[in-house]
Amino acid sequence: MNTVEGLPQLLNKFKDLGTQGERLASAIVNSTADQIVAQAKANAPADLGKIRQGIVKEQIDAFQVAIAATAPESAFQEFGTGGKVEVPEEMADVASSFQGQSGGNMADFILALVGWIARHGITGAKNETPEQIAWAMAKVILRDGLRPQPFLYPAFVQYSARLLPTLQTGFQELLSSKQG
Repeated sequence: MNTVEGLPQLLNKFKDLGTQGERLASAIVNSTADQIVAQAKANAPADLGKIRQGIVKEQIDAFQVAIAATAPESAFQEFGTGGKVEVPEEMADVASSFQGQSGGNMADFILALVGWIARHGITGAKNETPEQIAWAMAKVILRDGLRPQPFLYPAFVQYSARLLPTLQTGFQELLSSKQG
């Protein structure tokens, strides 16, 4: 996704402090990643919980963590669809990898909408069946798109902004303890 500017240089300073420095930096990076995951899950649409359940953290190495939203519809929720797509500039590469992808076939789309209609207690005005309502909704969605409901990017922005200051404070405290 994105990295925090100045982070690689600061992490190298932690490495220079040996094992204790590496452990502290790793703990701060992991704690921040956990906060991003928790906030992204809180931000994510809740309907069936698939998006929330699909937000995962993967440890790449001591100082690198990847956070991903693995549910197939995650990108559509994060960035929107059709004419309602909104992509932050720094996320353009990520979003472009989903451009033109579909979330499945029409039958699955209608079935998902019928389930959503039932869960939300939606009824038709003229004794329409849930399937008829779903078809009408599908036409509007395909024509107009869905508005974005960003969940992961806002969490990343919120907590990654705190990462560098937290690391700098931790570094200074560790350095002071080693000198004192």
